[in-house]
Amino acid sequence: MIRITTYRATPLLSPATCEIHFDEMNCDWFRKAINRIYNTNKSRLRKACVVTDIFHNHDEQTGDTKTGYPMIIYHKIDGLFYLTSINEGVDTVKELLADTSRPVEVDKNIYLKFEVARVEETEVDICATPRQFSITDCLPFRTNETNKTFLELRAVNEKIQFLENLLTTHIKNDFAKYLHLDLTDFQLSITDFDNLQRQQVKVVLSKHPHYFQPISLAIDINVNLPEFVCLGNNKALGYGRIMKLTAPSTPT
Repeated sequence: MIRITTYRATPLLSPATCEIHFDEMNCDWFRKAINRIYNTNKSRLRKACVVTDIFHNHDEQTGDTKTGYPMIIYHKIDGLFYLTSINEGVDTVKELLADTSRPVEVDKNIYLKFEVARVEETEVDICATPRQFSITDCLPFRTNETNKTFLELRAVNEKIQFLENLLTTHIKNDFAKYLHLDLTDFQLSITDFDNLQRQQVKVVLSKHPHYFQPISLAIDINVNLPEFVCLGNNKALGYGRIMKLTAPSTPT
């Protein structure tokens, strides 16, 4: 069972603030804004005995990067911000945003108004019939060599097979492993992927920067996947977002 709560966050200006270009704010800004709110409420959260190092995925004692699947994911979808909390992250974010009826101050210029957009509890298991999902702006490559190998492939079927193997690895060795899911014998196939030229995204792997181009795909998979989780690199910033193809792309 995976528990997921997603909040919609609307930026608001304080009355005395000059114009701010919200369209220039990205998920990295959103994550920093949430961490400012967390730092303001850190002592209260610790007294509530909820997990707090999930906001930045670093061990608060050693400063080391934590391995595992992110319990908080930051999205920007169609110009709107969404904060997805997973498992223990659900309790932490609920405590952080204890009073969602009032805007939360980020700094003297900007507030965020939160509202619950989606609540989901899903048994993630193998199902008899394949289901269709989209994966948006995925960063599946782990090394420059892997990225280079993919780009050098000419045949579409070779590219698809290569991506299917990468996605299978991400699901097995990341998503299923760290969320303690038994997905041993699932079947995955890519039904569509785009070849659009997008701006490359910086990915830090083993403390070294890499630059990869995101890819969006459609897949069939015989797994009951939840929405608003992500696959690949930079998951915490919303890359590789999974949504059902038969459902709306954003919560209502």
